[in-house]
Order: sequence, then structure tokens, then C-alpha cells
Amino acid sequence: QKADVLLAALARHMNIDVLALEPDRAYLTLNLDPVQLIFALSEETEELLAVARLSPLPTDGAPRENLARELMQGNFSWGGTAGGILGLEEESGCVCLSCRYALDRETGVSFVEKMKRQYVLAEYWNSRLGPEEKQASRLRA
Repeated sequence: QKADVLLAALARHMNIDVLALEPDRAYLTLNLDPVQLIFALSEETEELLAVARLSPLPTDGAPRENLARELMQGNFSWGGTAGGILGLEEESGCVCLSCRYALDRETGVSFVEKMKRQYVLAEYWNSRLGPEEKQASRLRA
């Protein structure tokens, strides 16, 4: 399956043994503190959805409003998302950066490059949401 080929390329880049979708759900969660990556396959559209779950939006009035405005500005014409979409996950209150990857247009190399870009953007937006985490990521290099 094409999605597993792309995820295998990402696993090699990250020096992880295996990254593959769960067969029964076509779903995968990868925890890279402070960002969590969630992959889901849409067989209908033949796309792999990659969602970077970030920190929650602050609950305070002015900081929440200012960050919401900044997130919306980053979403405008995809200027701060490289083609992805910033949104708010209702259940957790977490901000997410979602990107869609067309299975018929991606190679392992292009997918890894786009995932690296998505992760760098996720780290940026996460730093805007709260205290910056000082952790090395296997996805950045």
C-alpha cells in the first residue's frame, strides 16, 4: 500500500524500525513530544492526512484572543502553514496543523521533506502557544 511506503521512508529518516498504519483502522499516532503526529488514510480521496496536535489554546481572554488572531493570520492564504490548515480540536482544546498528501503524487523523498516542513511549522506554532520545549527532534534533521 502506498501510504505504508511513504511511512516507511519517514521511519528510515527518523531511524525508527517501523511506521505503518493500523490495518483495521488505517490510522497511526506518533508521539514526538511536545508534538503528536496523527496519520489517517482516506481511501475515498486517496490521501494521507497528517495532523500535528499541538498545545491547547490558552483559556485567558487577551492571550487567547491574540493567539487566535495570530493563528488565523497564519492560516490566511496558507502563509504560515505551507499549504496546511490550522484548526482547533474541540475535545482537547489543542491547536492542530493538518496537511493532506496525495498518495499518487508523493515519493518517499518528497513526503519526508514535506513532513519535515510540517514538523518545523508545528514546532513554531507550538512555541507561540506556550513555553518552548528544548527537545531534539528526529524529524527535523
